[in-house]
Amino acid sequence: MEVKGQVVTNNGASITLKSGAKVNINGNALNTKGNILIEGNSELRINGNFVIASDTVRFENSSVGVVLGNMTINSGAYFYRSSGSLSVLGVIFNSGILYNLGIIEIGD
Repeated sequence: MEVKGQVVTNNGASITLKSGAKVNINGNALNTKGNILIEGNSELRINGNFVIASDTVRFENSSVGVVLGNMTINSGAYFYRSSGSLSVLGVIFNSGILYNLGIIEIGD
């Protein structure tokens, strides 16, 4: 299943991408509150900036993330990346917690 959106703001929902899901956001993504879980073989592609303002974003197993803009992890926010890959073509601004066991590529 493929889901597309222009801009996504999460204000408190728990969002889970199950194995094999593909989500393409054709703009910016903002997680102001709520947890996001991207499970194995899922793909999250953000064609703009990704801001994790609070709570947790977790990429599990062999999930793939692509951010074509910048990624910001605010103070009090938590980003977890296990195996798999995350590509950020811009810059990662980190004031929170970034825990990485996989591959993170920065820049183009």
